[in-house]
Amino acid sequence: MLNLLIIEEEQNLRNQVKLIFPETEYNPGKNFDLIVVDCDFNNQSDPIHCACVVTSDQQFLHHSKISAEQVITCGMSEQDTVSYSSLDELSAQIVLKRAFFTISKQVILPCEIKISLNAHLSESQNLLFSVLGIFYEK
Repeated sequence: MLNLLIIEEEQNLRNQVKLIFPETEYNPGKNFDLIVVDCDFNNQSDPIHCACVVTSDQQFLHHSKISAEQVITCGMSEQDTVSYSSLDELSAQIVLKRAFFTISKQVILPCEIKISLNAHLSESQNLLFSVLGIFYEK
C-alpha cells in the first residue's frame, strides 16, 4: 500500500494517480512515503515527515513544517532535479540532473527518459507525475 499525500489546488493530479496507483492511500497522518506539492502551500499544522517530497517550489521546505529524507524539485530552472529536455504534443524527454532514491532505496542515476504526456495534466503536473512513477518504480 502506497502512503501518499498530494497537495494541489485542483484534483487533476490525484485523479490521474488513482488510475495508475489504485492501491494508494490518502489517509491523513504525519508519515508518508511521498508528498507531491503542486501549488503554493504553507503548512501551519503539526510537523509531517516523509521519505520524499516532489515539488515545483524550490523554497517549499523553508516555509512548511514538512521534513523529508530527500527532495526532488521539478521545473525548468538549473537547480531543479528533474526538467524537460524536449517537449512535443504527445511525448517529452525528461532529464534527471541528480541521483535520487526510489521507494525501495534503489539509486536512480542522472539520465534522460522518454515519457508519454497525459492530456489531462499540465506540463508541470506531467513532470511531477513522471517522477512519482520513477519513485514508485512503475
